[in-house]
Amino acid sequence: MTDKELKTIKTIAELGSIQKAAVQLQKNPSSISRMVHRVEEDLDIVLFTRTPEGLKATAEGKIYLKTADEILKLYDALHSDQQ
Repeated sequence: MTDKELKTIKTIAELGSIQKAAVQLQKNPSSISRMVHRVEEDLDIVLFTRTPEGLKATAEGKIYLKTADEILKLYDALHSDQQ
């Protein structure tokens, strides 16, 4: 799992849409969808459910997102310490 994957999944959760995340991140929606599916398969969890309002994080997805935030903060701290 890379920092880009963590940031992408976080963006999907914030925007509630793979399409909107793709526009913001300037990526192909199908490649983002495949990445999410791969992460879900690797971890054997479901990150999002579809609702009329858009994608919503599942209980497992919320845990993943909380952990992703912690990892990204550590990642950023590590990189700022190196400069």
